[in-house]
Amino acid sequence: MFWTINTELEKQINNADLFQDMFSQNQGGKPVVLDEFNKYELICVNTLVNLDLNQLSKLSTQDVVMGIPGKKGIYFREYEKMVHGLLADATASKKSGHFTPHIHKDWHIPGILPEIDPTAGDQFTTKVSKGFVVARGLKLLALETEYGNTAIVYTSVGRRRVGGLHDVVNSGADWFVAGKNFEKTPSLADDALAFWKETLGMMGDERRAPVASADQTFAYTSLVNPEFLTTLMEN
Repeated sequence: MFWTINTELEKQINNADLFQDMFSQNQGGKPVVLDEFNKYELICVNTLVNLDLNQLSKLSTQDVVMGIPGKKGIYFREYEKMVHGLLADATASKKSGHFTPHIHKDWHIPGILPEIDPTAGDQFTTKVSKGFVVARGLKLLALETEYGNTAIVYTSVGRRRVGGLHDVVNSGADWFVAGKNFEKTPSLADDALAFWKETLGMMGDERRAPVASADQTFAYTSLVNPEFLTTLMEN
């Protein structure tokens, strides 16, 4: 904590010991005395250091902070709403008209800038990783060739109960590049995980015939298939 004081005020007090007594003793740091400060104001600057973003209520990115239940900050909720709209626009045929809150048009895209909140970053990485594995296992992601050109394409249209997405994830057959591009389009991960829940809930095999338990469903057996796991590890 420190005071900001105009030089004229210091001159008016005209007593160095008294001045220091008033503005330094038990007040933290030394006062900052400059001509630039308003001579009609005394401003006390009190700073808090070593705070996490989640300790600022309006900016908090979590529903639970330091073990205490709460809710995401109002500023963060509005920011999150804008970013989700922009990310959804990347795969939507009809754009929502959201505008970027950043200086650069790509800064909202995951992976472009480091996540300021490590917990949110870990949650995002987990979601996208799960989505990518599910998309490959349930064949939402597949190699397609048209007129001699190969691409890795994501499509759930015709397989979701309602709607679905279709997007060319990568031109070429490089699954590593496809994974990096998939990370930049999290709406695909959301769609893949939603399809996984739908498929698991059907309690059916690949031909949609009824099964007795979840580990017999198409959603489950597709992901534990040895051939798929080998392919996933190799690519």
